[in-house]
Amino acid sequence: MFRPVRLQGPADSLIPLDEAKLYCRIFHDDDDTTLQALIDAAEAHVDGYSGILGRCLQSQTWRQDFTDWRKCLQLPFPDVSEVSLTYVDPTGTSQAVAASVFDLMELAIGSAVMFRPDFDRPGLSAEVSAPISVEFTAGYGSAEDVPQDIRQALLLLVSHWFDNRTAVSTGASPREMPLAFQALIGKYRRIGL
Repeated sequence: MFRPVRLQGPADSLIPLDEAKLYCRIFHDDDDTTLQALIDAAEAHVDGYSGILGRCLQSQTWRQDFTDWRKCLQLPFPDVSEVSLTYVDPTGTSQAVAASVFDLMELAIGSAVMFRPDFDRPGLSAEVSAPISVEFTAGYGSAEDVPQDIRQALLLLVSHWFDNRTAVSTGASPREMPLAFQALIGKYRRIGL
């Protein structure tokens, strides 16, 4: 499978700066830039294709390319809400696939496009390495739709990073990420089958 391409990310940060400041007990604006960078890093740590959850948090648009027709086109994320398919035909022209010939399914390993038995697979361009493209929207929805325990885990992570700004402490003992972070996100992690 080709690496998916994010076409449009979430409009806003999942954790507002004011919420993170309140959680971290910061009552001034001196560290706003640092704190926003930590919020962005925490969200990137868990969200999307390279995030440790293996899923999208807020709704975002992605494209997954394929080399050939299959009964099932496996998408890299669960929680897909919209999907459209295109392919490049043998003449090099991009064509849309009618939504009536496929179904969007939520499988144990994520979302997938399943073609109906009567789908007549059209020819593909031999000049394009991945002539089939699936554009889709994945994620829980808006920031308010993301489960509260994921939001709480992000706040824990931001707070931990704010208080421990180096990878190794020089104090009596190094401090690791609080176990609560792993406990909060554990049930949302996607594990490949």
